[in-house]
Amino acid sequence: SPTLTSNRVCGNTVANCTFGTTYQFEPPTLTSNRVCNTVTNCTLGTNYLFEPPTLTSDRVCNAVANCALGTNYQSEPPTLTSNRVCGNTVTNCSLGINYQSEPSMLTSDRVCGNAVMICTLGTTYELELPTLTSDRVCVPVKNCRVGHVIILAPTLTSNRVCSAGAAEKTFHHQESSGSEIVGIVVGVPMVVLFGVALFVIGRRLGAKDKARVEEAEMQLLSARTESAESQETVRRILAAWEILSDDITLLKRLAEGTFGTVWRGLWGNQTVAIKVLKRAANDEGCAKEFRKECETLQAIKH
Repeated sequence: SPTLTSNRVCGNTVANCTFGTTYQFEPPTLTSNRVCNTVTNCTLGTNYLFEPPTLTSDRVCNAVANCALGTNYQSEPPTLTSNRVCGNTVTNCSLGINYQSEPSMLTSDRVCGNAVMICTLGTTYELELPTLTSDRVCVPVKNCRVGHVIILAPTLTSNRVCSAGAAEKTFHHQESSGSEIVGIVVGVPMVVLFGVALFVIGRRLGAKDKARVEEAEMQLLSARTESAESQETVRRILAAWEILSDDITLLKRLAEGTFGTVWRGLWGNQTVAIKVLKRAANDEGCAKEFRKECETLQAIKH
């Protein structure tokens, strides 16, 4: 500053801010320099440029919009200079017509590519209703045995009801008094819905029947390592484990895996576990694995 004996000294040049890099935070005065601050940078995917910087103002970044999962999904991704666009409404599947095969994501639509299965009157009936995310479950209609009478005809939502013969009624009465549980493994092709490969894996038997089955098991184990003639014995013994698909009623789906579904059902009047294979009956690898599983289960004492 000047004095009575000296002049004012203006030796300092005012600083200049760099456009796009710094901006003026405080203007210069006669006694102070200009103050420049660093321009803010937006973060891709988090915020975007709302107002560009000038020599006297900072860059303004706004928060990127988030799409509402299940309601809309991203049609244009955010950039450093533009917001995310959630302009696409998620497709809704039509109940009873199609169901979801792929769920909607924040960046993709819901896929309703699966048409709902239609049961065939007199052949199959609806066991489980379709939902927006699962198919209708159709199971085969029961066929009445020779000598039995149809009490109720099948509908699209109910099974055929057959009368029971006198001998069968007596058998069921004797069996039910034991309160035993039967486990059943059922092999079923995907296309033909329910096949005929039904195997009993456990059942509490009377003394004579139990002895007969144990004897068959021993013959089965020894014959497996012997000649071709013994293999025919194996085939006959395995056939003794097979039961008719008409004797099985599916009640409730319990669990589902990659290769099959486990159901709670009835064999006659006995509560059973039923395994239904998804793969086709002509899949030899699948059939072989299924037979091995059945043989293993047959060897287990329940």
